[in-house]
Formats: sequence, structure tokens, C-alpha cells
Amino acid sequence: MSNDLQTTVVLTSVILEPLKFINKTLKNFNVVKELKEKALERTGLKEEYVSEMIRERAHMRKERDLTKADEIRRILEAKGIALADAIGEDTTCWRPCVPTLQT
Repeated sequence: MSNDLQTTVVLTSVILEPLKFINKTLKNFNVVKELKEKALERTGLKEEYVSEMIRERAHMRKERDLTKADEIRRILEAKGIALADAIGEDTTCWRPCVPTLQT
């Protein structure tokens, strides 16, 4: 009877596949976290400073002072911190990038 229901196949697909996905996601999260830590170390910045700059930029965007908001983005990019705004949300995240030259 257990062969007719293919219990092991069902359990494998129901339990094992989601666990594989969770493990892969956690590994990716750890990699991103490590890359961010290395970027902060390379730039000599603290995460609190980057967060404060993101908050300041969000305030400038809300006030429609896009020149200052863009300047904050350029300052961080020059140091190797790229900002990404979530579409349709008021959130911004950052990731490491190749530092740009300020002109």
C-alpha cells in the first residue's frame, strides 16, 4: 500500500525541496552580509554612517530636493556604496560597488 501512495517521493518533494531553498537563501544572505562588511572595511565607513546618509537622502527626496539626494548618492558611489531604491516603496538598500571617481 505505501508503494501505491509513493509516500517517500511526496515527502521528499514537500519537505526536502523547501529545505534546500531555505539553505541556499541563507547562504546567499551570508555572502551578501560578508560582502557588505568587506566594503565597509575597504571604505573606512561605518554602517551607521551609511544608514544615516540613506535616511538623509530619503528626507531630501521627500522634500523634492533631488539635487541634494543625487549628491548623497554620488558621494556614496564614489566610495564604493551603491544605493538601490525599491520600486513603489520608500525604502532604499545598499550594496558594494566599484568606487567611482568624483568629477
